[in-house]
Amino acid sequence: MKRRVLYWFYLLVLIANLSKCVYAQTGDSKLNESYLRVNMAVPDNPAFKALGTSDIQLLRPSTPKELALTLSQFYKGSQFIIPTYLGIEIAPYRLATNARPLTDLRKYLEYRSIKSSRLSVGAVRGLNQSAISQLSLGYRITIVHENYDRIYDELKNAVNNQLNNHLFCLKKLNITEIQYVADSALKEACDHCEEETRLKENSAPFKDKARWNKGIHDVALSLLWNSTDTLVKTLKSKSFHAWYTAGFSLNTTWAQILVGANFNYNFQPEAQNPWNLLPAAQLFFGVNEYKGFIEVQNRFSSDSSSFYLGTGTEISLLNGVWLQLHLGVVKDWNQNQQSRFVSNFDLRFTLPEKKKE
Repeated sequence: MKRRVLYWFYLLVLIANLSKCVYAQTGDSKLNESYLRVNMAVPDNPAFKALGTSDIQLLRPSTPKELALTLSQFYKGSQFIIPTYLGIEIAPYRLATNARPLTDLRKYLEYRSIKSSRLSVGAVRGLNQSAISQLSLGYRITIVHENYDRIYDELKNAVNNQLNNHLFCLKKLNITEIQYVADSALKEACDHCEEETRLKENSAPFKDKARWNKGIHDVALSLLWNSTDTLVKTLKSKSFHAWYTAGFSLNTTWAQILVGANFNYNFQPEAQNPWNLLPAAQLFFGVNEYKGFIEVQNRFSSDSSSFYLGTGTEISLLNGVWLQLHLGVVKDWNQNQQSRFVSNFDLRFTLPEKKKE
């Protein structure tokens, strides 16, 4: 028990220090890639989702985060315990270029799908030494992001209007092109004016138009392994998981519907249901930091099926700290046709958000 407490303590200290370092990279610049975090909620982690911590298997998309940590299973029976489920997701390109000024953002957005790539790892350790441990690895990309598409178009227009900005600043400073070339002080003043003009133009889509519920499509894959020891020395393939999720704004500023599916295949010979297909939908409503949702899912498998109906909430407890709670009922469509109540909540951590002015 003492060893596990130290394990979690050192892990959280490591995450906190990495977050501090990355957050510090943004500096005092008012405009940088942190402004791409339109939906501040921490997205579902595919590697963590593959561990089966929740009955709903729809993969929640969101604006890519440089770093995200998910913890689950805080209780056993009536007792609270140190969480045994852990998931970490990183966006390598975003981590490396978080301080990129917004004026260079057009280059990022030209290859936004590939550069939105995120790698994830999930792990679970048994509550006793004889329990089976699990390890999962995941990969995810965002193939459609309406906010990114619009921002890219507007930034491209701003770059194309650079000549107009130059002429505007010459007129504003009452200097000629000859004076601009010959006088270094006047040239510096004009260049500064052009830079300010571009920043003002480029900030407009973030301040006026970007919304958390804009259309977004994510694709993700994950592999899950079992191990018969808690040190994960004897890994054996267990299952493969794939997700596709599409989000739509419903022409509102306060709602978003997610529609998608999960397919998973169990490699183990003794598995009763080798394959499962789980189409699902979630309806979110609220504002960026506080949302409620209703969710439905039907599971089709090789010899049985079930239906899930639930509700829940997604709340920002602190800047960079999120709670997601699920409550629902599962109805099995087998011969017994039993129903059962299920619940789950996760704590999710990400880098603190730079608030937009």
